[in-house]
Amino acid sequence: MAVPMNSLQLVLPLPRSGSSGAGISYYTQIIRCPRKVVLDRELKEPDDRADGAAAVGTMVHQLDELYYGGRSDNPLVIPISDVNWGNSIEEAKRCWGAYIKRFPGRDWWGEVLAVEEQHPAEPFEGIAVEADLIAAAVGIDPFTIRIDRVIRVTEESAARIALNTELGALKPGVYLYDRKTKGKADGDAALMHAHSLQFYAYMLVYNAINQHEPCLGLIVDEIVTTKEPKFRQFLVTPPDEQQQQVVRSMLKNAKALEKSDAALGVAFGCKEYNRFCPHLLSGACTRS
Repeated sequence: MAVPMNSLQLVLPLPRSGSSGAGISYYTQIIRCPRKVVLDRELKEPDDRADGAAAVGTMVHQLDELYYGGRSDNPLVIPISDVNWGNSIEEAKRCWGAYIKRFPGRDWWGEVLAVEEQHPAEPFEGIAVEADLIAAAVGIDPFTIRIDRVIRVTEESAARIALNTELGALKPGVYLYDRKTKGKADGDAALMHAHSLQFYAYMLVYNAINQHEPCLGLIVDEIVTTKEPKFRQFLVTPPDEQQQQVVRSMLKNAKALEKSDAALGVAFGCKEYNRFCPHLLSGACTRS
């Protein structure tokens, strides 16, 4: 059952990690710097959540999960230690309120089949079969994904989507859905999403597991947090064989680097998003 907006409570402590565990972001970080991955694990380095834009995105994701019928026992949670989150709470609520006013109702996009769906699923009888299907699809083990939402676009919702978005006429069927929150509209967004290894991997894995009803694509739904929030949607088609091979090659290279403990990887990741790696600053890593 979806949770009404006015019933959401702010509680403590931190939200769960946004990572699926051993997914694209994990292996991308290995390629950038295997040493950082090792030190993060050994020193249990906490996520840096002080950035306002990241805070808004985290909260919008959980509002999304609650609204579309996720776990009602997983309320929006705000870490008290992050002083920059105060304004971000109101910003997230402002943008989310505008979004559900524009696209009201749990089934606006279609029938909700799953929210925050993790693969392989939590341990249960038959879990090895799902893990084996994933390994065969991507070429490595382990590999995990967590999909924001899985929806079935109906004829009714397809008509709404065609009338109110720039996605055009969608064929009814199963689609994956990914929520993005941006501070400004990126002019290269369509190209970036179309070539996203993350989205390729999501569809590759999902379709390997659900061969009886594969997804027809992935809808990227952006909230742009401008003074008047803007909403943009993009459709990413399932990866062809060449694009699938790009995913496999990237993951194979990352797997080879995983045990190397190399200090710099291939991308000299000591500084990302205008921030220096905490292990460099603490002296835990000397880049040697």
